[in-house]
Amino acid sequence: METRAGDPGAFAQFDLNRVDSPAFVVDAARLRANCQVLAEVRDAAEIKMLSALKAFSMWATAPIVGEYLDGVCTSGLWEARLASEFYDGEIATYSAAYKPEELEGRLTAMVANLKPRKMKFGLSEGMVLAAGPGGKDIFILSPDSGATPGMRIM
Repeated sequence: METRAGDPGAFAQFDLNRVDSPAFVVDAARLRANCQVLAEVRDAAEIKMLSALKAFSMWATAPIVGEYLDGVCTSGLWEARLASEFYDGEIATYSAAYKPEELEGRLTAMVANLKPRKMKFGLSEGMVLAAGPGGKDIFILSPDSGATPGMRIM
């Protein structure tokens, strides 16, 4: 069931008893307002803002989210392929291309997680940035000479 009341406050008057259960019900006006806040933060910080599909993967909302954000972050190839069907923007994907011991002693560009996360291989405290088409063709992005550990990426 889809409603198009047009009035941002109409959802508050919506009778949820009319909806079969289980169901997902989205207040599109509130979703747009929340995405607008994220877009304003992105613009003020001059960054790209991606939606994490693990946190919010309701595909029906992709057209709305896509209006405000730069793309999505996925956690694997199949999720990325599915995202490519629904999102026009950037798709960032996690890939365990290198073993931890292969990175020891190397200076790399890294994105730090907000909160460490337990993964199959151990504790993840960030992601090393790499580029390439995928498969075995993944190349670590290394800082230029003069860069030192802990420097902020600009």
